[in-house]
Amino acid sequence: MRKLNNRIDIVLETIFRFFWKHKYLVTIVLAIFIVVLVINFEMYMLVINDYILGIYFILIALGIVIAVLSTISGWQKYNNIDNKYTGHLKRLSYKGQWFSGTAGVILTSLTFLLVSLNFYYQHKEFKRGYYQSYQNNFFELIKDYRETAETIQVPRDSFEIDISKSVELKGRLVFGYLYEEYKQEFSSIGIEKDTLTRIKAAYQKFNKTFQPYIGHYFRVVYFLLQDMYDEPNLKNKQFEPFLIKTFRSQISDFEMLLLFYNGLTYEKNKLLFEKYSFLMPINEIEYLLLDINHKKLYKASAFDDNFSKK
Repeated sequence: MRKLNNRIDIVLETIFRFFWKHKYLVTIVLAIFIVVLVINFEMYMLVINDYILGIYFILIALGIVIAVLSTISGWQKYNNIDNKYTGHLKRLSYKGQWFSGTAGVILTSLTFLLVSLNFYYQHKEFKRGYYQSYQNNFFELIKDYRETAETIQVPRDSFEIDISKSVELKGRLVFGYLYEEYKQEFSSIGIEKDTLTRIKAAYQKFNKTFQPYIGHYFRVVYFLLQDMYDEPNLKNKQFEPFLIKTFRSQISDFEMLLLFYNGLTYEKNKLLFEKYSFLMPINEIEYLLLDINHKKLYKASAFDDNFSKK
């Protein structure tokens, strides 16, 4: 037994001396090892398909690295007192006491780190699941919006403008005629009033006639934007723009023109349009506005597609 202990001690001493002699090289190799682990962390997650197991894997490797580095750094202290301890067994006992104390600190630190990382990745997974769930619900609302727009039907006798009897006043096609109707109402308002007053007065006359047929359409649009605004967990500079762009892509030019004047009439809608740059497509069809200067009645943010940077 004594010979076996001596041999074990000699082997350990040889290993320690080797590490101490090549400490800089060993440190570099271990540092590279840690960097590779961190860089390929996502890959490990895909292979293992379990974040907790992946974290354990990295922390165990990190614990080994710290233990080796701590042992190397403590070897010099051991050498300084080598003359106080004689015999391989005593030196091995000293090294065991030193390493057990060091390992206790390392394991405690790793436990704390593991718990922290566990909470972090649970929170990350929750957010990812939340965004996915909200996106699915939002797309369902867009589907409802499309169905609402396609099923709009306005009686022919509600219009004052001349419309061919062959035209079916149903679905998105009707918005072009609705916009022509609004233009006529605007022209009938005396020019002695300021621009914004004329816009609101014309829209209120227009709305009085057509509210029963298109009011639900504007409520759906408002609800989609207001729901996004009211959601406290939806502050994401990549996620919000994606949803807004997706929604805007469903809206026709004449719908956007009516929404433009709807926002100038109702302040709550105007604020949402400005916050989410909802009227950005107006930049391409501004020549269809009653007056291109009407854009100045909004903040520039209503037409700026970089709202996520605000």
